[in-house]
Amino acid sequence: MSSVCGRCRGVCDMDRAIVCDSSSSAFHEKFSGVGGSKKRLMDLKKECTLFFFCSECRIAIKRVPLILRRFDDLEREVRKLKKELLMLKGSNESEIETLKNSMKNVPEINGDPEELIAEINERNSKVNNVMVYKLNESNSQSLNERILHDKAEVVKILDMIDIKEDVIEKVIRVGKKGTKPRPMKIVLSNSGIARTVLRNKSRIMENYGRDISVGPDQTNMQRTHLKRVLGS
Repeated sequence: MSSVCGRCRGVCDMDRAIVCDSSSSAFHEKFSGVGGSKKRLMDLKKECTLFFFCSECRIAIKRVPLILRRFDDLEREVRKLKKELLMLKGSNESEIETLKNSMKNVPEINGDPEELIAEINERNSKVNNVMVYKLNESNSQSLNERILHDKAEVVKILDMIDIKEDVIEKVIRVGKKGTKPRPMKIVLSNSGIARTVLRNKSRIMENYGRDISVGPDQTNMQRTHLKRVLGS
């Protein structure tokens, strides 16, 4: 019986060939790298365990430890990714639940889409504003004196949170004058300053010395929705 030599590709007598124990490829003895003593041992396979591997298989076998290490690294990475995916899933579920709860508090706008556009525009027009309630109002008959009084109070409020008075665009009392102080609208130079004031409203109300309250300038729809939420 004959085969093709894995090295020279010539005909190889299987009775005298050296056969790779991994690939089963046959080799002429002179191409196998097996010396006489090793060959004699291999002929005695029934009495001892001696394997022969061709050069390609020897290279592959040497790479086995590296492959195993890479496999272990890959397995660890997969476990890490699974853990991160589980954490991400939990985080997403929490965010979705929060979003669902938030959507329950979003006011409904029925009717013409133009009403929605008008509402958005009105809200945008108020982003620079801050409302102050129960702030003492001057009883002077002079409009100019009342304006100066209100501006001085606003300057005092802004000074509590280290904001300079040059950011004040306008100070307006809202509604008709009566026995109680009217709400005051403070128009500031930009929305960032307005947000800073609102973030520090607790500090302002604690330090001002009188029972005032500070809040955003809301549209009618926002005020109606807030009343409904607080009343529920």
